[in-house]
Amino acid sequence: MLNQYTTRLLRSYQQNYNIRAIENHHLPLVATADLEMRNSRYMLSKKAIIWSLEAYEYCYIFQVDNLSADICKNCLDFIAEDGFNKVKPNSEHMVSYITGIFLCKNYNEQAITILTKYKKRKSFKFSFHGWAELCTVLVKINSNEQLEFFSNKAGKVNIKELKKILCKQ
Repeated sequence: MLNQYTTRLLRSYQQNYNIRAIENHHLPLVATADLEMRNSRYMLSKKAIIWSLEAYEYCYIFQVDNLSADICKNCLDFIAEDGFNKVKPNSEHMVSYITGIFLCKNYNEQAITILTKYKKRKSFKFSFHGWAELCTVLVKINSNEQLEFFSNKAGKVNIKELKKILCKQ
């Protein structure tokens, strides 16, 4: 049942994200999905750039039957370390979102507390070179295929999109 939702999620990300399947024996990481977006304006020639912005999202998709506090903490530590290492700030960098998506059947109350309270944000050169923020989302799939969503404050914007992707038949 979890595989069905993971496949649905990855299929919807396939068009815009660079997806890599992962086999990590220490973590329940299934795949990563990276999005790179660049916008710019120029005058007359592409060499005469008026402004340009770069935005990135690095998604880590985890699939686990029973999410415990230890697994949750280990995964969040991995996301923070790996995700913030991917961020390369420069004068055109605006924002990088590092998103952890957890798909599970059951969870521990401590894991929910850790996940919803987790907060990590970093600004670069007083935000003149952008910032990076870690978002977390947990999707609990009940036996009757009803979904429950939990997130930290930064991850609340992802819930609406995940509902569209995972709740459609």
